[in-house]
Formats: sequence, structure tokens, C-alpha cells
Amino acid sequence: PNSLRHIDVCFRGQYSSSNNIMQMSNYLSSAEKLSKIHFSSKDNDYIQQFDACDTIPLQRFSESLTDLYLSIPRIEANEGVLSLFSELSELKTLNRLYLNLSECSKLSMIKFNLSRCLSTLEDVDLNLSSCRELRSQPLSDILKSIADLTNLLKLSINLQACVNLKMMNIDLSKASSTLQKLNLNLRCCSSLTSMSFLTLFASISQLRALTSLKLNLDRCDEMKELDLKLVQSAATLSELDIDLFKCTDIPEVQLLKFLEEVSHLEQLRVLRLNFTGLGKFRDISLNFLSQLVSLTELKLVFDRCTELEERSILGIFDGVSELCNLVRLDLDFSKCQKLKKLEPDFTKASETIKHLNLSFFGCT
Repeated sequence: PNSLRHIDVCFRGQYSSSNNIMQMSNYLSSAEKLSKIHFSSKDNDYIQQFDACDTIPLQRFSESLTDLYLSIPRIEANEGVLSLFSELSELKTLNRLYLNLSECSKLSMIKFNLSRCLSTLEDVDLNLSSCRELRSQPLSDILKSIADLTNLLKLSINLQACVNLKMMNIDLSKASSTLQKLNLNLRCCSSLTSMSFLTLFASISQLRALTSLKLNLDRCDEMKELDLKLVQSAATLSELDIDLFKCTDIPEVQLLKFLEEVSHLEQLRVLRLNFTGLGKFRDISLNFLSQLVSLTELKLVFDRCTELEERSILGIFDGVSELCNLVRLDLDFSKCQKLKKLEPDFTKASETIKHLNLSFFGCT
């Protein structure tokens, strides 16, 4: 234990018993300078009593810990779990933080302070998916703590199916010149207000070093506008992945304005856009695709865009035909019922493309 620097422990099935976990804890308590802790527990029905602070004495490693990976999904949110986050405030050298508390159905209060590692923490990955009791104020406190980080490079937050969240205010201004990768999963956050999305888009618009942006807005029923400006990161953004599955209240003019923003991202190598179920899409132009000459992967989903005009679909194929660096192409026009004819030309990509997936299901 005295020379131990990195521990990676995964408990599964019946081995996830409280007794086994406490034995591991006793071993950890004799270590002195741990730099990396990876702890995960699956099949947590076997755990009768879990005190996270006793199991992982974080405060003991406040001067040495750089990587913390903690995955305890579907765990009872007792005092021991909640008190773990108070110990996060003691960590001074943390560089990477991964917390998976998904499906902790009774988790309503969660709060941590990262003030001791403001200048060292570069990578944060927080998974609170299906924490159905999580409320807006506790989340606001978490986001405020993250917002104070000055050297943040990667940020991933998964709030999928947190159905009781109504407000989300994330300020990324302090990381505007450092943040390179942003991944936000808000799928089925059906109660999030329209103002929350406007605030989010305004914050993203400030980012100047962004190379990868992934937003899952699938079935965010209250989102009325897509005011996402990407001009600040146009020189750096190489990957864009936006999922707008059944965001049916976004006006067509807003969707067209968003596509105009995308047209200026000349450094893009990967573009994935999901417009499934957006019946308001009618006459659009994606001729700008031919300008995105660096694209190696393109995925466009117009499944159930039943009003999409045939000339729009043909225009998309015209734009794609000019891309000469494509390696992967996925186009889905399922149930786009106005499509009657198709003459695609992939000659320019014939030497590079290795994956081709075209779907016209229901185009009778």
C-alpha cells in the first residue's frame, strides 16, 4: 500500500456486497499517495449499506489525487453517498473527474465544491441520467462550481430523463478560451424551459477553442428556438453532432438559420444532424455542403420529415456529390413521401468512401 499509486476496482454481482467493499476500503486506508482511483460497482442490489466516504477516503489523498473515476449507478442516495461530495472540495491536484450516479432514483440533493482545484481540473464527466428526483437548484450549484474552472478542456454532462428539471443555467465564460470538447445530453428533459436553452446557446456561442460539440436535445418539448451561433468557433470546430429528434416546436426559419451557421464551419470533418419528426421542414437548401470540403463523415437524418420537398432532397444529394474526402456517409429519408425520383452521384467520393448507408423506408 505504501507504494500504491493507481487502483482500479470493479465489483460485480454478489461480489458487490458491503463486506467485500469494506475490505477494499481497509486496504485503501493504508495507502499514502494515490494519484488515480477508478472505482465502479455494478448490480448494486447486493449492497445493503454503502458509505462512500468510508469506502473511498478522498481527503486522505487531497495532495496527490489527479484522476477520480467513481461509478455507482442505481445506488441508494444515503448520507454516505452525499457526504462524498463534501470531500471533493478538499482535492487540490485533481485533473480528471468522472462521476456516474445514473438511475439513483432518490437522489434529489447533490452539491460539491471544486474551488481547491480550479486551475488543475481539465476534464469533467458527470452522469446523472435518470435521476428523476433531481431538482433545478442542486443542479445549479453543481454547474456554478464547474463554471469557475479556468483550465477546463473537456466537459460532458448527461442529464437524460431528469424529468423534474425546469431550469438549467450553465456559464462557460471562464473556459471560453480553453474548452475544446463539450458533450451535453438533455434527452427527454421535457420540463426544461425555453429560457434554459436560450441561456445554454448563448453560453456555447462564447466558446472560441471548441473542436467538438455534441448536443442531444431529443424530445426537449419546451425548446422553441434554436439560436445557436457558432461563428466564434468556426476556425476550430471539427466535429458537430446535434440531435433534434421530435423538437417539433422549432420554427422552420430557426432551423434554416441554424443551417446557415453550419455552412460557415469550413474546418468540419464530422457532421451529424438528426431532424427526425420535424414536419415543419419543407423547402431547405443544403447546397453549402459542397463548401465543407474537409468532411470525412456525414450523417443526416430526415426520418418522418413528411413535408420535405423533393427538390430539397435532390439538393442535398447535389451537395454531397461534391465532397471528395468522405469516408462515411449516412443519409436517412425514411417516410419522406414527396420523394419520387433519385439520381445520386458519388463519383468524387468513390475512391475514399468506405461506409455508405442510405435509407428510403416508406418512400412508396
